[in-house]
Amino acid sequence: MQTMPKCHDCGKFCHPVEWKMIYSGALPEPQEEIYKCAPCMKKHGSFEPQHGIKPEYSCGKFPAVLPAPTFPDGMTAEDDRRFLELTNDLTHNA
Repeated sequence: MQTMPKCHDCGKFCHPVEWKMIYSGALPEPQEEIYKCAPCMKKHGSFEPQHGIKPEYSCGKFPAVLPAPTFPDGMTAEDDRRFLELTNDLTHNA
């Protein structure tokens, strides 16, 4: 994903939790990929696989990604680790 997608059900930009590939044609080819946000998934349920397409190629869920913990200055633990590498273990969060 290059840009933040819109939820297929509510139309809001979101961090999707599910995806579905829409296939069409005599020899099915991917035409469109749609997404669903967490609130819509709870409200409307999961995507159903498209008839005639293997379920693993038709739809699925994105792995859960926990938000990175942040320090008061807004840096994440990964940012802090990289800062320490670049500054020979000096710290900005003393």
